[in-house]
Amino acid sequence: MSNLATSLQVIDTIIETALGAGLGLRPGASDLSGLDGIDDDLVAALTPLLVAADGQEHELALDLCLDWLPQGMRLLSVDEIVSIWNYELSEQDEDYEDDWHQDDDRVRGLLTHPRRVMLWGDPDFPTEGGGYLDGVPGPNGRVGQVIAAVSECDFEVVAWSLDDFFSTYAELVKSGQLVVSKGAYSWCVQPPGVEEHPDALLQAFRAHL
Repeated sequence: MSNLATSLQVIDTIIETALGAGLGLRPGASDLSGLDGIDDDLVAALTPLLVAADGQEHELALDLCLDWLPQGMRLLSVDEIVSIWNYELSEQDEDYEDDWHQDDDRVRGLLTHPRRVMLWGDPDFPTEGGGYLDGVPGPNGRVGQVIAAVSECDFEVVAWSLDDFFSTYAELVKSGQLVVSKGAYSWCVQPPGVEEHPDALLQAFRAHL
């Protein structure tokens, strides 16, 4: 079992203990050939996650109403990742300004790119934002960093790699720095004692960059 898979298992177990139901993770993908159009280094980074869990069950995620990822939503399957990646390719802005950067020059200022792959989001509304594996960072960023949409056109770094994201998440929930709490409209994972806010989880990760 990879380090990422172990971290994901820890997160799922703690959430199941708190809520009586886990994340509804699907069995790991056995066929990743659908990712063939995506660059090899990004596929290599994606593989441990998709082998551990091929996304989340949509129905369970809806029933549970749990916001456990920065900016909410749920993990995507291989098929959903490829579908959204192809959609975003068709919408790619080829005229973006290369010198426009965000988040202290860690993120390149563009909405879509072949080397930016959505990891979590809503497959029915792919333009609503989500989390991405970023293979085209800004000058102060790193290839393979995880970024999340914070507005319609702005992104911020959440972790320097997928492995960092899930290992940090596991450590934060094990140590009680992140807890499952009841919000006004759904359950959420955020720092204890913090007023419910959609950016609370994202900011908890950014504090550990």
